[in-house]
Order: sequence, then structure tokens, then C-alpha cells
Amino acid sequence: MRTARGFTLLEVLVALAVVAIALTAVLANSGTTVSQAAQLRDTSIAQWVAENRIAELRLEGAWPSTGRTEGNEDMAGREWHWTMEVENTQDDDLRRIQVRVRTDRDAEGSVATVLGFIGRPQEIQGIPRFIPSVPPDPDYDPDEDNGGGTPPPPPTGGRSR
Repeated sequence: MRTARGFTLLEVLVALAVVAIALTAVLANSGTTVSQAAQLRDTSIAQWVAENRIAELRLEGAWPSTGRTEGNEDMAGREWHWTMEVENTQDDDLRRIQVRVRTDRDAEGSVATVLGFIGRPQEIQGIPRFIPSVPPDPDYDPDEDNGGGTPPPPPTGGRSR
């Protein structure tokens, strides 16, 4: 009598059950990965929005007044709502800036929060904003100094290494 070759129905069902459990775990893990990637993308873009807001405030060159301001900014194909709070610090020449960014104006939580500081512009303190450079020495000639503008030799004397 010949024995039949192949798998029994029970062996096939057990194998399918093992494959189904493994695929379920893989699909659940990939769904989590996609969700985390989307959250990371949103957090990164929200941080850029907040950092841009602080950079724009610094570039204005004005001393910001304390208080809260709100606005919207389009970035990466989405509209982001930001809230900026400017507060005094213990140093009279320094202000604290906190920018919270969220995707919806009515949302309670923020996607990202960035903290920065801005110093009082120098001209307010009585210091010129741009310090003029020292005028060049009219008697300096690079062709006469050390053979065509090469640096001078190291000083002699003292300790040598």
C-alpha cells in the first residue's frame, strides 16, 4: 500500500493560522510607524513655524512689547495657527518669547512649543548698532612689509615649545 504524500488538512490550517497571526502583527506595527511618521512631520513643521516667528521678530530690530499675539502661517501646504507670548525677564535688557503652534485655532494642545529670548536693540542702550571699522593705515604697503604681504615671522625670545 502506498502512503499519500502531502499535507493533511490539519497541517494546512495550523500553517495558515501562524501566517495570519504574523501578518496581523506586521500590519499593526506598520500602522503605528505611519502614524508616528505623520506626527514627526507635523512636529517638525510646527517647530519651523515657531522658529520662523522668533527669527522674524529678531530681524525686525525693534524691542517687542510684552503681551500675547496670534496669527496664521502657511507652511508645507497647511495652515498653522501660532500664539506668541512676550514676557519680561529679570534682566531689563532681555525678553522671553514663547511660541506655541497648533493645526487648529480652537485646539487646546499645541503641536510644538519653542522658547527664545531677544535682547534690547543696542541703539536703545546708547551703543551704536554698527560699530565702524578702524580705517586702514595709510602708510601700510604689503609689498614692503615682509616681502609681498607674507605674515611676519614669529616673535623671538620667551619660551619655545
